[in-house]
Amino acid sequence: MLLPAYINFKDKLRKVYYGCKRSYNNHNYLGNEFPMVLECKLLHIFEIGLHTQFIGEILDVKADESVLNDKGQPDIDKVKPIIFAPFLRTYHSIGNKLGDAFSIGKGIK
Repeated sequence: MLLPAYINFKDKLRKVYYGCKRSYNNHNYLGNEFPMVLECKLLHIFEIGLHTQFIGEILDVKADESVLNDKGQPDIDKVKPIIFAPFLRTYHSIGNKLGDAFSIGKGIK
């Protein structure tokens, strides 16, 4: 069951983005303004105090060629994702690469 607030949110999204197109399954709208989109299936909705947490399964990934590396994979430096700090009410960019996964900590004893 979808919450009325969630349905209203989807309607607002349709009005906000000028270049909306249908997703591969024709159930969702994708904004053309986004260089990368993760299309998800809603699995769970949890009410946590004043906040709502949505848990989903990724069904499809769409990425514009402008954000892909030479291997055709999304490049985080080109995507430029942002994160939201709710307590500060601010948005932040993601910083520089710190190291390679599964090897950066090998030198720590």
